[in-house]
Amino acid sequence: MQTGFNSFADILQLIHHLYHFQMQLYIDTNIYLEYFRENSAERLAPLRELLKLLEAKKVKLLVPSQTREEYLRNKNRIAEATRSALFKKQNEIKFVTPAMLDDKLKAVKEVKKNSENLKKAYRKLIKKYDEALEKEETDAEVLIRKVFELGEAIEETEVIVERAYSRYMKGSPPRKNDNSYGDAIIWETLLEKGKNEKLTIISKDSDFIDLFKGAPVLSRYLLNEWKIKRKKGAVLYRSLAEVVNKLNKNKPIKKEIVQQEKDQPYSTQSPTQFLNGVSYSQYPVNVKDLNSLVFQENSMQNPPWVVAASGMSNSLIVNSSPFSMNLTNTASFCPYCGKRAESQPFGGFRCTSCGRDFHI
Repeated sequence: MQTGFNSFADILQLIHHLYHFQMQLYIDTNIYLEYFRENSAERLAPLRELLKLLEAKKVKLLVPSQTREEYLRNKNRIAEATRSALFKKQNEIKFVTPAMLDDKLKAVKEVKKNSENLKKAYRKLIKKYDEALEKEETDAEVLIRKVFELGEAIEETEVIVERAYSRYMKGSPPRKNDNSYGDAIIWETLLEKGKNEKLTIISKDSDFIDLFKGAPVLSRYLLNEWKIKRKKGAVLYRSLAEVVNKLNKNKPIKKEIVQQEKDQPYSTQSPTQFLNGVSYSQYPVNVKDLNSLVFQENSMQNPPWVVAASGMSNSLIVNSSPFSMNLTNTASFCPYCGKRAESQPFGGFRCTSCGRDFHI
């Protein structure tokens, strides 16, 4: 009798799964940051469609605290870079009357007037941008906040952090050649807290990627780990729009948007270096009611911004187009609590918060 009951229960569970399919999804920080840069309705459409899928419970989104914190840390840096670009464009608006033209010509006066109007439009744009940032009400920011709220928040434990640190020290993916092992914390969190179901990952970070026949796929190492731990497979996508269309038979996202997301190069750097390699939209400001100010210059696709930020332990320099970055970091961070650590006279580090000693 017991065997028959179990078989019947298994059948019911299978039917429930078929009719109530729920994708287990993880979206990497670099994907959220791509959308934070955008303003156009078309480019933000994948986020809006994701919200519908979450509300309909067709998707179960895993949101590790490390991912949420990485996004919150880096969105402000992107905002400042955008603001600096606006100031630079404003300062570049200057018309000098050619020597062969009369300064009193109607055409010359009209150009000067248009230049002044454009400067005023930029000042208005910057003011609106600052107001939106201060209220945290940029279009993308509001959508991403709702996505996080509907996702399943997962907090890492001390055990997870220790496992991530061990993974980093062994050189196992996901890791980078710097002092950051945030991706290792994320992966250990997913392994520990995820369900025994197939995992779909959306990322452009090389930490999660192997090349197979020249195409990016999920790291074989990570795939095997997930299979061993969760008895299911895992797959990698580089486009949220593509995943949304796969889950919706009406395919609400245009093919051009899907292709644009897939064509953007995946990052080989940590989120703190994510200003590299992401193309900006024609409207690099996430505020509403600014359609009257359209940037016609092709150079805005890859504007030659120069942004500098300095601190006690690192310096950030963004130069030229496409973006390139040099990041120097001489500090270390505690593998137990994530706070700043100080180097000790005879080697190793001591955390300034929890007081633990460790080596890197």
